[in-house]
Amino acid sequence: MPDTETKRKTPERAYAVFAVFILLVMMFPLYGLGNSAQPIVIGLPFSLFWVVFWIGVEFVGLIAFFRYEYGR
Repeated sequence: MPDTETKRKTPERAYAVFAVFILLVMMFPLYGLGNSAQPIVIGLPFSLFWVVFWIGVEFVGLIAFFRYEYGR
């Protein structure tokens, strides 16, 4: 009888690439793309919007990975 642990979907490599990408856009030199006070986006300086946006992208990505692995 096959073990259910080995049958489970495991997207570790895709998650690792995703996590490294998010890490890189929050660090120098890629953070330099969003490091400016102008324009003002939804009341936030662009540099703060940049950080909040990528945290939101990471949150949605983590939900997607979780649903892929443990979803219905």
